[in-house]
Amino acid sequence: MILGIALIFDLMETCLDWQSSITPVLRRAMYATASDQGPADSMEANASILALEWRQGFFDEIHSRSEAGEPLEDIDATHERAQRRLLAQPKWQSYSSLADEAVNECVTAWHKQKGTISIVDSGIHVNRS
Repeated sequence: MILGIALIFDLMETCLDWQSSITPVLRRAMYATASDQGPADSMEANASILALEWRQGFFDEIHSRSEAGEPLEDIDATHERAQRRLLAQPKWQSYSSLADEAVNECVTAWHKQKGTISIVDSGIHVNRS
């Protein structure tokens, strides 16, 4: 008898360090468009908060579509819609004019995440092709 073993990873935290991959891209886009940039540490905090809210908005979008019985869609469309909804909120209005190019760069960053330290240290290699 052959026993099968399945490993399931939460690719949003277990294997991939999403926050340190996404936050710098958001910060660059925010610096480029902010009407009032403020202190650098404030911009860093804002980028981190926006990243967290964007991730949650992404999951909310997926849940809403599922609850409504809507079909699956391209993950990039979901990320873009979640980001644009956030940027339309009053607290993010100084960043609402992000150019399409900057939005696309932020969305693409979800596909270029760094591995977590534990995965990198384990010697597991990810084929990115």
